[in-house]
Amino acid sequence: MVSTQPQLSTDPNVSVYPNIENQNYDNSEQQLKIKNGFAQFFPICTSQDMTSYDYSVKTDNKDLGFDVYFISSSIEREQFGNSEFNFYTELGCYGQNKQSYSGTCENIKNDGGLLVIFPDDLKPWITKVTVNLYEHN
Repeated sequence: MVSTQPQLSTDPNVSVYPNIENQNYDNSEQQLKIKNGFAQFFPICTSQDMTSYDYSVKTDNKDLGFDVYFISSSIEREQFGNSEFNFYTELGCYGQNKQSYSGTCENIKNDGGLLVIFPDDLKPWITKVTVNLYEHN
């Protein structure tokens, strides 16, 4: 399913991917699959106390979905999968069970970053994931 969300950026240097839901299984199954999945934290780099980012994530693996969350620090990464996990809950700051996703997240603390999580059943083992982060000026 492709979202009708408006273009996030008119800048030709900013990559924006369509919002594509994973159609292979539902979100409740995804949440079970990613509990012990592969998690990668991408820290933001800013000189400001708080900032905003456009971002996009996609994979070439059509069999799995990924979750993506802006979180306040790398410490939150360790909390993923338990009730202590906190993320930015505003619209555009997270996506669940996606195969392609773009968003805008505002008011991110300077220690924050993007957490991308895949289930631990990647087939093939080599899966290409593309992540783009663009700070608003």
